[in-house]
Amino acid sequence: MRAFKRYFIKREYADSTIKQHMQNVSLFLAWLKTEHISIRQCGYSEMIRFIDSSLISSFRFSENKRFINRILNSVTYYFDFLAEKTPTMINPARNIRIKSSDKRLVHDLLDYNELIELYSQNNPRTPRQVRNRVILGFIIFQGLTAMELQNLKIEDLRFEEGNVLIQENYQNSLKKGTARRILALEAIQMVDLVEYLHQIRPKILAGKYLNESGRKPGRRNRAKRTNQVILSLKGSPNLKNTLHHLFIDLKKRNSKVKSGRQLRQSIIAHWLTKYNLRKVQYLAGHRYVSSTEWYKGNNLEALKREVDIYHPLKLKYSKVY
Repeated sequence: MRAFKRYFIKREYADSTIKQHMQNVSLFLAWLKTEHISIRQCGYSEMIRFIDSSLISSFRFSENKRFINRILNSVTYYFDFLAEKTPTMINPARNIRIKSSDKRLVHDLLDYNELIELYSQNNPRTPRQVRNRVILGFIIFQGLTAMELQNLKIEDLRFEEGNVLIQENYQNSLKKGTARRILALEAIQMVDLVEYLHQIRPKILAGKYLNESGRKPGRRNRAKRTNQVILSLKGSPNLKNTLHHLFIDLKKRNSKVKSGRQLRQSIIAHWLTKYNLRKVQYLAGHRYVSSTEWYKGNNLEALKREVDIYHPLKLKYSKVY
């Protein structure tokens, strides 16, 4: 196992990642020992037995499948490591993963009137409230993700055309995330956006709000010059804490509110009641139409009813491929 650890160190993996891979492989090797199976005897059927054994020992499959897939990922690395010394070694774990449920469902959605009411209730009086209303507007009217909010640049705002350019967003260097698109700005949100850009954002960059009461100072990460549109009131370009506290406030207004993702899902479901599938795919920035079809239904109530039918507790085990 020491040699296996050096395998990761050589590839400059983080210590925490190496530790996790080592623990996962140890679980697999312990199972082989219990079953009296040598590593050379381990093939596809043995891997399936390992998965079955793991599933049987799991109280809830839906919570355990990701854990098993992480173990399979670590085991794949282990066989690759062994193959460096023994080229004839076959990696039986490479193409085996547990699929997600075929039926994924949106739930706990807000209807459009609830979204508009949520936006209208957020009557800005302070600089923080104006900034938060701008953020909420981008989530409710354009369906932006947290990453898209953070990546939004000044040059992406096109007031003369009345729209905003959303750049493509790749996650982890994989073809995941959202696609490039141009979305219309609503008249109701442009007033707050102009006030924020002309009066509040320049003061944020100048550090005018550093001495005001706030949650976290964030002075070390304060941006003095940046083309990023949305910033924390202390000037940090990282919006994690800003969004966290925004949704704490929103939940006080509507107990059904859970997250930005929920609000984005709600507006996408609403779009599907107005536009065709391809247009909604573009508006949402989905790379694949199958992602948009996830929300497809006759109406929002139909989607909510499906939750009762396809609740995760009622789902059978997913297939293995």
